[in-house]
Amino acid sequence: MRSFLLVVVVIIISACATTLPPTAIPDIPLSTDTEVQTDTPVPTDTTPVIKQQSTDAPAPTDAPAPTDTQTPKSLQPPEIFDKVSPSVAFIETATSSGSGLLVDGGYVATNAHVVWPYKTVRIVFPDGSEHEDAPVVDWDLLGDLAVIGPIDTEIDPQPMIDSETSVIGTDVFLIGYPGEVDKYPQPTISRGLISRLREWDPIDMTYFQTDAAIAGGQSGGVLVSDRGEVIGISGFSFANNEFGLAASASDIAPRLEQLIAGDDVDGLGDIWSNLEEPQDRHSVTLLNKWDSELYVVEEEIGTEIDIDVEGNYDYTIFVTDAAGRFVAQADDRFRGDKHLSFEIEYDAPYFIEVSHNDTWNSAATMHTNVPIRRFADAQDGSPRLSYGNSLLGSIDYPGDVDIYRIELRKGDVVNIKAESVLVDIMAAIDLTKSKTLKDVPYDDDTGGGIFGSDAEFSFEAPTTDLYAILVFDATGFDVGGYYINIDVPYEGAPTPIVIAPTPTPIHTDVGEMALYQSEHDPQFSLQYPADWTDKIAYSQLRSVCAAGSKLCLINPNETAVMVIVEESLSTVSVGEVSQEQYVELSLRLLQARLSNFEVVERGTIENPNGYDLDVVKLESKELGSHLWQIYHVADGTAFKVSYFFVDIDSILELEDTDFGAMLESENTDLNSKVQDLLDNLTLKYQGAALDRMQVIVDRAVATFDILED
Repeated sequence: MRSFLLVVVVIIISACATTLPPTAIPDIPLSTDTEVQTDTPVPTDTTPVIKQQSTDAPAPTDAPAPTDTQTPKSLQPPEIFDKVSPSVAFIETATSSGSGLLVDGGYVATNAHVVWPYKTVRIVFPDGSEHEDAPVVDWDLLGDLAVIGPIDTEIDPQPMIDSETSVIGTDVFLIGYPGEVDKYPQPTISRGLISRLREWDPIDMTYFQTDAAIAGGQSGGVLVSDRGEVIGISGFSFANNEFGLAASASDIAPRLEQLIAGDDVDGLGDIWSNLEEPQDRHSVTLLNKWDSELYVVEEEIGTEIDIDVEGNYDYTIFVTDAAGRFVAQADDRFRGDKHLSFEIEYDAPYFIEVSHNDTWNSAATMHTNVPIRRFADAQDGSPRLSYGNSLLGSIDYPGDVDIYRIELRKGDVVNIKAESVLVDIMAAIDLTKSKTLKDVPYDDDTGGGIFGSDAEFSFEAPTTDLYAILVFDATGFDVGGYYINIDVPYEGAPTPIVIAPTPTPIHTDVGEMALYQSEHDPQFSLQYPADWTDKIAYSQLRSVCAAGSKLCLINPNETAVMVIVEESLSTVSVGEVSQEQYVELSLRLLQARLSNFEVVERGTIENPNGYDLDVVKLESKELGSHLWQIYHVADGTAFKVSYFFVDIDSILELEDTDFGAMLESENTDLNSKVQDLLDNLTLKYQGAALDRMQVIVDRAVATFDILED
């Protein structure tokens, strides 16, 4: 489930962490309405109000004369700092820190990514006053807002001013706690200009773009005008941190009001209400190759967590902390039971994700030494999409992949767009069945958006089928809401991605087969299992397949590999070479390099199509491994297909085996694939039975053919 990780364009100054939201706090006023900004706002009613700048001109007179206006005068930076900084709070969680603004009612406004998913946080003000367990009221995962409190304090709150009419080029200041490490820190101030305004249309949010630096810890701080008025909450940086964005106060205020009132601001609901009751035994059922199960554990610092997954499939256990950082992983790349242990280091939730490396459905049982809670993701597999859909979704935890389904007929063209401000959103499409598209269409940043990081692509279905639309965060770390839109392509939409249809499988008495066919003369061909794929997960093996082989496939269990090599004999530089001589040369080189392998069977077979094939079987009893090779030479070209199968149980008994020591360096292409495959033995999975491999080899021999032009 952790795939497609690309370079992040948007750098979210983040303090992501993990916990469950408390009960909402009753309605309390957010800001104060005054005609002129003063040092101490005068409270009015209980409805949050954003102050409007007065632009009324003086009443006309017969003799115009200069009059005082209600526009506050510009202040010097020290005056601005002294006026605003006392109400700017330092916010600390178990995994990071950020900034916040004290508003009316004893509440602190900040970014969602600063406090998510903590129930309580530590708050410190510049006067040294400290609130160890300030409650997090709620967060808005679309607008990146959160509210903490109420807290008991004598500090004067700061009102927020509507200033979206500010002139581009106006001086602004950022006040917050960037890169802070002190226990009782003081805020900092930085200066910049309003560079431009940016709009995020899905929620009508306006952002001030400024060249005032936003560094880690500044998130949730305040953007202040040259008159000392709070006009926004800072949250993001982009373009290599050269620019920052601060959400406009006029758009923030009503969302903060709703958060305080306990309303569902972002429309995502209480996603953590999907947490089930804690148990120490869970049934793990995975429905497809992307599926995973998420579990949440919260225990005291120092608690050792033991996890055992019992099943016959190849499972992976991946643990991250509240900030999305790697904690532990169990993935021995073999089938069977898995065990993992880790220690709780933070007073925060930890995420345990169980996935599998299998195409088909799988089921297992998980046992833990402490009760943990399963999270049921509403976006995993059940939502069916159709043309015209615009849905709200959420990346609920670090590494989450949301799975939607859509039925498409052959030739249907669909435009897929996903947009977010909190995550670097990515989208992809694939088949829901065991087969996959040859090249899975996906997109990261084509869709533009506030940061240029929205995903958008158009896709033409190669076949009538049920497809899966995948939505995830490119970094694997961030959490947040998004919109996904499905429709027919509009004028100017990305050019549809066209994928060649998967060849129709050949139905045989030994299962469904696919046909390999050379792209040159002579055109060698043979059949191989249709479920073998070139979608190989490991970079080492992918590099092997790119090293000159015509075809390199791996079986679904990743325990057997087929490599086809076609080589012009003129490159061998030994004159004319017959098939018998080619086989002798190949075996001599092979046994010189792989002394552990012995030839156990060798013969020349005339297959049903009338071709003489040399078939050799080699074994390594020490390694419990088997190698079949089929040879044919025609018109100056040598054809060789190698099948390598490994018995992992036998390999594991040889703990001190140095596979590299068994191999000598050779600069020939004849057997380099075998060497590379042996180098990667430890990456292969336990899988298909030996007799099944023999059936596959026999089928290849029987179907070998040279096609006529």
